[in-house]
Amino acid sequence: MTVETPDATQRLEREELIEAIMETNRGVGRAWLESFPTPSLREYLAHLDLVNQPRGTAWVRSSSPGPAIERRAA
Repeated sequence: MTVETPDATQRLEREELIEAIMETNRGVGRAWLESFPTPSLREYLAHLDLVNQPRGTAWVRSSSPGPAIERRAA
């Protein structure tokens, strides 16, 4: 029986996030994605999921620092 430690679980989740991002955004490199913290990867994947939805939906960046990105219906 294998017991996963929290670190192992976090690594697996991080790898899954990176794989999901790379499937959606084929132009991004693994090494570049690995330079970001896991919460940022989660946020970016949520953004990618949203921009692939029909127009009329909006994504507003959380309170994290950085440029604000928002998508609004035309």
